[in-house]
Amino acid sequence: MEYLVFVSDGMLPAGAGLNARYWVRVWQPSITRVIPPGLDLKYSLWWAFHHARVFRNRDYAVLLIGEGDIVVHRSCIVPAYYRWPFMKDNDCQISNTWTHPDYRGRGLATIGLMRAVAACQRPGRSFWYVSREANLSSVSVCTRAGFTLVGHARRTRRMGSSVLGQLIMDPIHPPV
Repeated sequence: MEYLVFVSDGMLPAGAGLNARYWVRVWQPSITRVIPPGLDLKYSLWWAFHHARVFRNRDYAVLLIGEGDIVVHRSCIVPAYYRWPFMKDNDCQISNTWTHPDYRGRGLATIGLMRAVAACQRPGRSFWYVSREANLSSVSVCTRAGFTLVGHARRTRRMGSSVLGQLIMDPIHPPV
């Protein structure tokens, strides 16, 4: 298995505060806001999924942490859709997290993940996080943020394309 699948019910552990020199914003798509700040054209696909209602809920967003005029961390909040069949309609996955190399090791990824969950909490919602097994930093971040390992997963291809494929999970424990 290539991926680990984690879940959180949105109950967060007590977390460290964010240094006052950083700012936090939640970017949300609109007709004129297609690509989140600092990201590339591929994110326009998620904008299209949002507006075409491919996502099963309307909570697509990107949590940004910055210092001055630069984004130093991002955590994408992506609603359930066909690629993640283990998620319920109300669920979201925290995905495509990234921290600027000069800012790594400062806890920003854990804080960003916890803030992303807090920004999108809803009754009955679960939050999912998928990491490659070999990405020990990512695994550490999500476990510090209160996520629990629930399965191993593999990507499938449909019609020869990984874009049309799914992430199929083999649960370790009964699903949440």
